[in-house]
Amino acid sequence: CKEAAMRPVRKIFYALEHHTEGEELHVHLDKIKTEDVLAALERTKPSAKAMSLKYAAWQREYESV
Repeated sequence: CKEAAMRPVRKIFYALEHHTEGEELHVHLDKIKTEDVLAALERTKPSAKAMSLKYAAWQREYESV
């Protein structure tokens, strides 16, 4: 998911934002790790739930799929 992919990028943004001029900057884009995926799952909400409720109501009303 996009959220898991953005976590390593956010680490780079953080390093750039807190970099002091004159210091050597070492930036490395890490691979997506299991911890990134788990954190993304905790942080994001299902996006299809609202639509599934809408379609379930439609199905009940019209007795059709």
